Amino acid sequence: MINKNMLEDLVKSYDREGAWDKLEALYIAAIGLGGFTNARLNIKIRYGSDEPVKEVERDIERLCGERTIPSRTDDTDEEVRKILATACEQTFPEILTRKVDESVPTLSKITKRFVFLFYKEGNILTGGIREKEDTVVSQYTVAYKIIFGEEMEKSEDAIVQEMIKAGLVYDCTWSSRRFWYPTLTVPPFAREVWSKLPEIIIFPTIEVNEQW
Repeated sequence: MINKNMLEDLVKSYDREGAWDKLEALYIAAIGLGGFTNARLNIKIRYGSDEPVKEVERDIERLCGERTIPSRTDDTDEEVRKILATACEQTFPEILTRKVDESVPTLSKITKRFVFLFYKEGNILTGGIREKEDTVVSQYTVAYKIIFGEEMEKSEDAIVQEMIKAGLVYDCTWSSRRFWYPTLTVPPFAREVWSKLPEIIIFPTIEVNEQW
């Protein structure tokens, strides 16, 4: 029987252990259609190993009888993903926000510039960016060249991975039968950092057209 309290207790147990890697893994699996596949991608970049994801999968199997997140609870008939995501959001500690805050100034120059472009475009401040059939970073390469007067000398994957490692975004890219949806999602503990980025790093003085 899939019980709401048992799911919330799982999140609390990660908090008690200080297992932030498992807490993040569970959250990523809960919010994205890519499930544990996306969790493995992000956690390996963030923490250097996907072992925390395997442990979370085993915990889910122990509670739910399978290594995938089920649809609804048996006792309250609520969405399991929503229960887990909400519980994680309410549990993420302040220390994760501080770590993101401290990591931003250490980003490479090129990645800082893309952080600036995402910030000025605005959607990142409301939770993330989603494109269709093209990578998120590639949508900004022309603007990068116009604003900074040079070609981007770093791979798109390297830029996204650096942002993931810093805790600024999760790559929650997913696909349907017809389309591919590159998606960058802001972790709850990084939202405050995104909102105050101009206080952390020096941005170029430039006006960006709202339609761009």
